[in-house]
Amino acid sequence: MCVRSWMKLKIASMVMVLIALALAMSLAAGLATVTNTEASADEAVDRWSGFTLPSEVGYQLFPATDVGPIALAADGTLFAAVYDQTFNRWGSPAGTVFAAVFYSVDGGYTWHPGWELPEDDPGPVVDIVVAPGYSHPGTVYMVTMTYLYYSTNGGSSFYRVSSVCPGVVGNPDDGVPGGVITSLDVAIDAVAPSAYVVVVGTDQGGLDGVYTWNIGGMSQWQDMEIGNRIAASWDTGGEGVLEVAFSPNYTTDRLIYAVANYDPCIITPPWSGPSGFTTVVSVYDGLAGTWGIEYMDAALPPGNSCTYARLAFFDDFDIAGSPYCVVAITGSGVDDVYRVKTLPPATGPSAPTALGLGLTPIYSLDAYGTLAADATIMVGVASAGGTGQAQVFIGTSPLVFPAWKPAMKPPSGGAGLGLV
Repeated sequence: MCVRSWMKLKIASMVMVLIALALAMSLAAGLATVTNTEASADEAVDRWSGFTLPSEVGYQLFPATDVGPIALAADGTLFAAVYDQTFNRWGSPAGTVFAAVFYSVDGGYTWHPGWELPEDDPGPVVDIVVAPGYSHPGTVYMVTMTYLYYSTNGGSSFYRVSSVCPGVVGNPDDGVPGGVITSLDVAIDAVAPSAYVVVVGTDQGGLDGVYTWNIGGMSQWQDMEIGNRIAASWDTGGEGVLEVAFSPNYTTDRLIYAVANYDPCIITPPWSGPSGFTTVVSVYDGLAGTWGIEYMDAALPPGNSCTYARLAFFDDFDIAGSPYCVVAITGSGVDDVYRVKTLPPATGPSAPTALGLGLTPIYSLDAYGTLAADATIMVGVASAGGTGQAQVFIGTSPLVFPAWKPAMKPPSGGAGLGLV
């Protein structure tokens, strides 16, 4: 079992849990001292609510503070990263700490200050993921563009892992630039079931790829070697991994999914288009140790590359029986939500189907239910129809062309939108 966050996390036992916090949301309160009473929201009001997040020094968040990513645990614990590029109020005398993690144990009605990024990490936080089976205070993972952190006390404090991901470091001696971490997922390790394994994707560097931490219970980074599939050479500049996810059944099927921009020179068939790169969904089979061989790659669509991607699974995902995932891409010129059926070569190729949302930019994605009954896709769009207003769309019957329905009342906020 794996648990996902920042537009990826879902709780299978619930019909739907939807909490939206806008990136770059302008919270109404200014920088003013508040009383010791807890910030709260009215449970009886059927509308979107902006929850005030007080800091440990008694101040509310300033307007234009970014809130996100967010994560929701199975026991209802919420985590939210808070990033403020204008003011430093997180206890750093050098004025270099602009991000902190808050948590709530009552579904977002009251918040508690958690942990601040160290001064040598300017952030922002890219992703937060709670460990499978989380019970507060439990294990939480977080990545910035540079570092991987973990907490064993419910977010009150985090530890940085002992080394930096190779995809971030690059190889300076050979002139190979480093990249940034784009995504994160966590699962119970298939070899050491008492341990958690972490997977990250990296982009914008010379060693872009998929890397795991603590696989087999070993506290070190391991290159999953997608690089020799996504690039003809390390200096082509356009390849990279935008999203990674463990299969929901990782402990048994050992599959890792990645959404990556491929160099068309080394793809079979050799897709090419105006962008020169193609966004592809690829699957790593941990039993065979290969990408795109046991299960074929799917292009979204051929000849187009994107700048941002998210991936989600339905509750009945099974690689042998119901091998569907859902992928949202932004920045490709053909932005949309795609249903992808992952197939072996004998029955392939793997087939992506555009689901016709027709709005951009898409910043968040989730899926729940079963394809045989109540499968539903939720999408967060940053500026629906170019209006500048964030909106949530829900699509049902994803095996056919879904009828997308917007939320009756759009959530407040501006640029990005996170769903859990």
